[in-house]
Amino acid sequence: NGKNIILGFTIKNIGTSVANNVYWKINTGSSVADIKRTSPVTLASGKSTRAYIKWTYLSSGIYNPKVIVDPNNLISESNENNNEKSISVTV
Repeated sequence: NGKNIILGFTIKNIGTSVANNVYWKINTGSSVADIKRTSPVTLASGKSTRAYIKWTYLSSGIYNPKVIVDPNNLISESNENNNEKSISVTV
């Protein structure tokens, strides 16, 4: 059994240059393995993209999945502290 979760999120380039090879991952907040973007996206300055991920939590509880953009810090940024966002999910 388990509970299917669909998480939608937006990645936005708030910088002044094109962001190439943008990867992301989700730490599911459970024993489920991290979900990683295997093919990068490119975002022009001021542009964004929306992504949706589906996975299953195997048991009930409160989870805190976290989206991490540029998880390996490969993109040079003026602010490296705005690449993560987490939420609370009750199953």
